[in-house]
Amino acid sequence: MFHFPRHGVSFALFIIFHVYDSVQAFSAPSKHSELVMHVGNLDWTIPADAISDLLLTAVGGVTSSAGDDCSEETVKVTVKALPTPLRKRDEGKMHGGSAAIEFSSKKDATTAMLKLNSLILARTEEKEDKQWRVRWAYDVPPIIRSPDNIKEVVLTKERIQLRKNRAEQYARRRKRIAQKTDDLIRLVVASIDDDDENMSGLWSLDGSNVPEILDAPMLDWSQCPDEIDPVRGGGLREGTRRGQRKQSAVEAFLYVLQAALLLDHAAANNGADEKNNVCRRRPFVADLGCGGGNLSLPLAWWLQKQGLSDGVVAVDINGFALKILAERASLSGVSIETMEQDLLHLVEQPALQHSTKETTGIPHDGSDSSTVDDRLRLADCAAVVSLHACGAASDLAMAAAISHSLPFALSPCCIGKMNASRQNTKQDAGGRIIGMPKLRSVDRSAAPSEISYPRSELLNDIISVEEYQLLAAAADYGTATNPNTNHDTLEERNRTQRCRKAKTIVELDRLQWAKEQGYVVRMVELPRIGPLYNKRELLLGAKKGTEVATRLSSCLDIISSTPV
Repeated sequence: MFHFPRHGVSFALFIIFHVYDSVQAFSAPSKHSELVMHVGNLDWTIPADAISDLLLTAVGGVTSSAGDDCSEETVKVTVKALPTPLRKRDEGKMHGGSAAIEFSSKKDATTAMLKLNSLILARTEEKEDKQWRVRWAYDVPPIIRSPDNIKEVVLTKERIQLRKNRAEQYARRRKRIAQKTDDLIRLVVASIDDDDENMSGLWSLDGSNVPEILDAPMLDWSQCPDEIDPVRGGGLREGTRRGQRKQSAVEAFLYVLQAALLLDHAAANNGADEKNNVCRRRPFVADLGCGGGNLSLPLAWWLQKQGLSDGVVAVDINGFALKILAERASLSGVSIETMEQDLLHLVEQPALQHSTKETTGIPHDGSDSSTVDDRLRLADCAAVVSLHACGAASDLAMAAAISHSLPFALSPCCIGKMNASRQNTKQDAGGRIIGMPKLRSVDRSAAPSEISYPRSELLNDIISVEEYQLLAAAADYGTATNPNTNHDTLEERNRTQRCRKAKTIVELDRLQWAKEQGYVVRMVELPRIGPLYNKRELLLGAKKGTEVATRLSSCLDIISSTPV
């Protein structure tokens, strides 16, 4: 038994291990528990007591039915232990990779489930972290494995040699892919350098120019309610690098909105007020692919506090994520509008047309009134923002902004998911995917037929779709947070350079497509995120000839940095 103090209360942590031989061994039909939740895919390298503490932190703030803080009698955390005897594949592991959290009342368990799902949505945006899986546990009697049934795996010389041959085969394949990716990068760099007009205003890929880091001021997060803070409200551990990156991303988006994106609407509203003596509504900001609200909520709170906006329209294809967002907004007292919608249905048809390829587009015959209303709601907004919308969702967010002539600020992620295409998805009349919660993340983030790659005419003339997919796969690199990783080796430095350049090409291709649609574009880096973080680019754009476009080009504070 371990005890960890939290908010003046000790929680008892019990280590219990149950092993189930097979589904046929269950003595009774299983049913979901209303008091116990199962959390899987936990990091094996973290000690069991630290996992227990992390889970207690994640459900922190849950109160008992009587209104008191949960005590050790009301909450139990059970971390799965390793089997005995220890198997070879379990060497180096600290526990079995899953845990159970048991509550004394259904109300406590339901509230905790909401908090855990909010945390999981936040973790999904960070590729270097393992994505937890949470569900209600099953009420079944434990079936203990008999020692007689434990089979010890014997590694023969033949089996060892087979594994060695397989590892060498994978290593050779990785080298071939790396070489081909390097050749593609050199081809693109040489071709783009010969076309300075198309790439004007963007830092080059050969490293001759340094990336621009946005000098966004830091916010005092102690001023806002807990649910507004992406660390406290998003279920992240305070003081961690990941939590700081989340806050820095919000600070960057808020700064860009204040300094440029909301300028035209603010000026128009002020002029109308003075001339006509009427009170006009301040503009809304559309957060497309909002998830659980780690960007929507703080933006809405800070913009309303500063009088720059009436709030945020939060749009996502995942209704469950919007439910969590609405719950956080209610707890914090922030007024926010949510819209469950496929981003594809927010794009006016002309913006989906590729410059060199024909696409089907969306029929606009008025038969889908809810979709038309949603597009009109987006047209009323002043700007589009999107933080870590996976795969093609970032391209759909950009297309939605451009189709309504709105400025945008996007920070994409999960580039490799663009290589997938939507399959076997059915939608209702309002554009909502039927059975969406059961779809894999890659299916929700896959590209519809209306989105083609490469995005721009420029890159289409240089590389093929297959070559682009190779670059996209390299661009989806991790941050190598393993403490045993030596980032100073030549191999690791080359890998980092290759992946960074591949991702830069993908983002420049997106901006070049926007430029071909008549937009002024710029790419900067998020501030205070560290040298290894992969989701560092912030893509900015505004319609040519607008005041916002002028300010995006000249009025943002920038810190110069040496390229990595």
